[in-house]
Amino acid sequence: MDNFVHLSARQGGTAPGVNHFPTGGMKALWIATFTMFIIWLVGLLLAPIAARFLSGREGGEAGMSRNFNNLARAARDAFLILLVTTLVTQAGYGASPGVVALHWVSFGFLILWLLVNTFAPNLWWLEFLAFLPVAVLQVINFALAFRGAPSYR
Repeated sequence: MDNFVHLSARQGGTAPGVNHFPTGGMKALWIATFTMFIIWLVGLLLAPIAARFLSGREGGEAGMSRNFNNLARAARDAFLILLVTTLVTQAGYGASPGVVALHWVSFGFLILWLLVNTFAPNLWWLEFLAFLPVAVLQVINFALAFRGAPSYR
């Protein structure tokens, strides 16, 4: 009876009766992805509020409203990048410590890219320099996810 209570009360998201991630690395990847999801939701929440409250004022408030829209769009893109990388890692080889480290370094560069998109949207070269490491790290993560695939043998 105790086992029945455990399964019904604490059923996890992976399989019935499993209440944890397969590895601690996968948990770390999902934490980064979920954190970026929260940032995207905050950006979506702030964009219309900024447009509403800053529209009646004079000066550069329209630019601030545009900055919040840029934040929401860039956060969406950053979330999708992390989500795809997390899913590919989970479907592929799994999360090794190196993959987790690359994922979190990518997360840091994505935060930098968000800040550049939000506060310096006209500096295209700075946006490029902030995003270039993300692109390289994500290609490496994809390659590591399928390092045991038959095509690599």
